[in-house]
Amino acid sequence: MQFTFSQGRHKSIIPYELKARVPMSGAKGFDASDVLYLIMPDRFANGEPSNDVWDNVPIARNNPIGRHGGDFAGISKHLDYMLDLGVTAIWLDENHHGHHL
Repeated sequence: MQFTFSQGRHKSIIPYELKARVPMSGAKGFDASDVLYLIMPDRFANGEPSNDVWDNVPIARNNPIGRHGGDFAGISKHLDYMLDLGVTAIWLDENHHGHHL
């Protein structure tokens, strides 16, 4: 397989070898028996207020595309809640700006 990258008149062709999948030893992927919990970390829970200002950008919860302050500490503090729901896998999605259901 090869990838072709071009910028203006410059073109690069990069060969890439697809190798056979190595069986996982004891590791489990997810299947229909799993309960996935989709989290948008910035929107989920603010567990560590000391990191609320990042790159001089403050939290702006009233702005739909602003930072809301959620972080990994907030997710960690809610793991028992997720276990009580039966969650077996967490999917973190950071691409949430402008995508509201």
